[in-house]
Amino acid sequence: MKRKVYLKKSNKKTNIRNIYFFLISITILGVFFMLDYFNDNISPKMILMTETIVDKINNIIINNCVAKNYFNSDTLTKLIDIQKNKNDEIINVDFNMAKLYEITNHISNNIINEVKDIDISHIDFVNESISKEKTVYLSIPSGVVTDNVLLYNLGPKIPIKVAYVGNLFTNIKTSIKDYGINNSLIEVYVVIDIQTQIVAPFIKEDNRNSYSLLVASTIIEGKIPSYYNGRLDFNSNLVMSSIN
Repeated sequence: MKRKVYLKKSNKKTNIRNIYFFLISITILGVFFMLDYFNDNISPKMILMTETIVDKINNIIINNCVAKNYFNSDTLTKLIDIQKNKNDEIINVDFNMAKLYEITNHISNNIINEVKDIDISHIDFVNESISKEKTVYLSIPSGVVTDNVLLYNLGPKIPIKVAYVGNLFTNIKTSIKDYGINNSLIEVYVVIDIQTQIVAPFIKEDNRNSYSLLVASTIIEGKIPSYYNGRLDFNSNLVMSSIN
């Protein structure tokens, strides 16, 4: 009789262990599938949303900085040297390297200073309380990934870190186009490449975004040779500055 009781107790303990093992296994599998789903579906959408916010911040930074620079006809005359052939046709543009470095370094320094002290108070999802120099922290509601307006601001907030890292690249680009009779329109652009690192749960991504801003334009005498199809583009050397 005692042996039968012992067997019943032993079987009961075995059943409880099996139940615990089953529940733990199901929990582990559930967590694994949730993390896999998050990594495959939610993280990419969060990164895309973050890239949109970073692009908005970068545009604010660059527009603020380029607005502080002074581009006029005298600056253009010192910056570029337009070469013509015997028929008074424009065939090349040379850059005054000293003036080029002066302008690009000035722009780069302004951008680096702006990154350290940017006003992000009006940017959506920015966590101002913990954002600091060269680093922006975002808190994006998980409802954003549903693409449903009603759920947009609902759900737990996912922390995302955006750090300005590496180097800043700046150069000058000129574009010359036929403009009227025996005239050409020359446009000068500042091209800026900014490097950022986005860190979100289970993912880290390095980005390099390029921006081209028209800073000056003028009309000059001279046509572009017909074999260039009415347009000439020239790029200066890249000037690199460290953000760190």
